[in-house]
Order: sequence, then C-alpha cells, then structure tokens
Amino acid sequence: MAFNLPDIDAAKSHLPDEIEVDVRKLYQGGDSKNYVLYLQNASDWHVSAHLTPFLASVGCLSGDSEVLLSGLLSKNLYVHVDDWGSGHVPPKKSFLGPLLRSLIEHTEQWGALFEESNMKNLIESANRSAFETERALQT
Repeated sequence: MAFNLPDIDAAKSHLPDEIEVDVRKLYQGGDSKNYVLYLQNASDWHVSAHLTPFLASVGCLSGDSEVLLSGLLSKNLYVHVDDWGSGHVPPKKSFLGPLLRSLIEHTEQWGALFEESNMKNLIESANRSAFETERALQT
C-alpha cells in the first residue's frame, strides 16, 4: 500500500492531485534551491518531449534548440546527455552504480560538488568505471 491508498483504482483517482508530474512548474525561472543532475540518453524521445521543454522553462535553453551539451547549466543544474543505446535506454548499471555511490559518499556541500570541474570529474570517473567493467566482462 503506497501513499496510504488501498488499491490501483484509488491511486489512479487520487495521485494526480498528490504528485506533480510536470516539474517545469517547480523549477520555472531557475530559482530553485534544489540541485539537479539530469541524465538523458541522446537518442531518446524524452529529449524533445521533456528535456528541451524543461531546460527552456529554467532559462537554460532558448526556443526549441536541438543542440544539447553536457555540463553545468546553472549553479545547481548539471545535465549529462550521452549515448547509452538506441531510443529510450537508461544508463548502464556499470555507469550508474559508481555515479550514485560517489554522490552518496560526497561529504562536502552540494554547491562544491556542482562546480563544473567536480561534476565533470564525477561523470568521467563513472564512465571510466563503466568502460573498465564492460572490458572485464568481455575477457
């Protein structure tokens, strides 16, 4: 039982009022104090359906630009677009595991982590770990 609701029908009728699914409203204007690491597969349809509108709403993208680069887009928004496969494909576990572990183990303030070089190093380290894991599995 999630959200104190007894069944799926109750969830379908009550959750739309409880959960904000369009986070553009929450982050609009770029005033949020939350730190966001946005991971997106480059060939996923979510790029045009969700990422591009989100970036436009927070003021990090003008118009419907298709040019999406990875990096620090504001003091608390880091976007990493990569090629994890064709279409709606998540990052490999061999990338995501080390990345999440590094985030969990981070002991400094989030602001220090979200400096361009620190987040870039974190992503690159997770990519190296994924490459090494994949290479070890092939031998």
